[in-house]
Amino acid sequence: MVTNRQPNNEVRFMSWNQWPEYSRRQSAQKLTQEQAASILKALTNAIQNSMVLMELHHAMRFARGRFYLERTTSYGVRMEKEVVARVTPLSDPPCALLLESGDGQCWHAIKQGKPVTISRTLTQQGAEIFYGLGALDAKLREDLKLNFKNNREMDQDNNEFRYRETGEIGSVQEALYYYFGLPVDVIAEPSDWYAYRRHPVIVEVSDDALAILVRFSATSLNGSSFGGTCLYIFREEQWHVYKIRPNQSATLSSALQWLEKRKWQGW
Repeated sequence: MVTNRQPNNEVRFMSWNQWPEYSRRQSAQKLTQEQAASILKALTNAIQNSMVLMELHHAMRFARGRFYLERTTSYGVRMEKEVVARVTPLSDPPCALLLESGDGQCWHAIKQGKPVTISRTLTQQGAEIFYGLGALDAKLREDLKLNFKNNREMDQDNNEFRYRETGEIGSVQEALYYYFGLPVDVIAEPSDWYAYRRHPVIVEVSDDALAILVRFSATSLNGSSFGGTCLYIFREEQWHVYKIRPNQSATLSSALQWLEKRKWQGW
């Protein structure tokens, strides 16, 4: 973890695989209309260059002297906007921006630097920082550069998945996308588990490859481990993800039986 000390303040930067630390509120430098428009354009371009952030319907807006990264989600016919991060223009050091993740109440410092640095961070690391999907985003950005001509086929080796052409082992999220065909918005769930730095491992797959049992685990600050299990399944013509009660998550069969009894209501 890198620590950057400023006069009368301390900001600790984080990455996705580190536990977040709260950052103190920084006062925002007042921007002219032209300055705000220029920075907003750069940050918007950065978001548009991340395939995962675009697939998850992210957009940047300027309000009350700060820039806010928001995700639009749908709940039936209702659309809601969720704040994911904010960017604060700083007066000290001058011309610097501070990128923080948060939910509108608590904020965690990620990166401080010039607008070009923050834009690069959003494009190259935003999917990893906010959702743990950095490896998948990198592959999707490569696909975009190749006009999606790259046919990324994967082979299953027990519960590991390798790219056929290179033999490289893919992440769980890459396997869910390229091998099983899940959409990005389903792969990004459970987002609250990713927010608490839980790492996924595929533990069982159905014979028809339409149900995948995935175990999530993390280590707390005191060294104890905790986690959970979820099921990704294709039913009713689309992919779903369900959290499974711990005592029903030992096998794919037990998870399915439990969900059927609950009429497909997750834990």
